[in-house]
Amino acid sequence: ENEENYDCFIEAAKTCSKAKLEHSSNANFFGVDQTVVTYFEIKGIEYDECLLYVRSESTEIEYTEEIIQSLLNNGMSQEEIDQQEEELKNQVASLEGKDGTCSYSNYQDIVNLFERWKEGSFSTQDFADGNCEGEYFETQVV
Repeated sequence: ENEENYDCFIEAAKTCSKAKLEHSSNANFFGVDQTVVTYFEIKGIEYDECLLYVRSESTEIEYTEEIIQSLLNNGMSQEEIDQQEEELKNQVASLEGKDGTCSYSNYQDIVNLFERWKEGSFSTQDFADGNCEGEYFETQVV
């Protein structure tokens, strides 16, 4: 189902036609499970550039058994671990609702971006091709 949405969005990006996509990704960073839901919308053409709107919907994190065990082995107490996990949860919760817009003079950059994501390939340079502004781009943790 997610793949079809991707293909639809990628097709729309080729001509900068309006489209919406809600993207959910799961990742494990150093023993922390992370589920991120992001909303994307192609807004259409303005001043010969294609506008891509991005909004962070939700980020959920959870410590895995491995990291808990590892922290316990390093002398942390269960209370300290719980507190650390709670702080991290609050930190990512503050990203919710942050949004931004990128403008692309070359629509193919958007096509390429979502084709990479469809393959599951993410990078900190993902939005480098676009001219991006907004809180979403100032507060990216990962």
